[in-house]
Amino acid sequence: MVTTGTAQQTADRKAERAVISALTPICVAQFKSASQTEQTTHIAALQKEGSWERGDYVEKNGWATMPGGIKPNAEVAEACASELLKLAKRS
Repeated sequence: MVTTGTAQQTADRKAERAVISALTPICVAQFKSASQTEQTTHIAALQKEGSWERGDYVEKNGWATMPGGIKPNAEVAEACASELLKLAKRS
């Protein structure tokens, strides 16, 4: 048996993950709008950052701020940083 509070927390976490999953590709697309040279420079800088600072790097560069938004989403920034590093490994 699951309490109402536990069920609500589970639902909230699932909803948050869904939003992050939906917004992360937008963050990646915003990164990809830069020139290839800029992308290469940013990937190199991102790789040099510690894992706990990569989201901050993405936020500072504005990629985790959604179109029409005012401030970045920290969770999206973290997910975006991971995706960008995965893309770099494939290249």
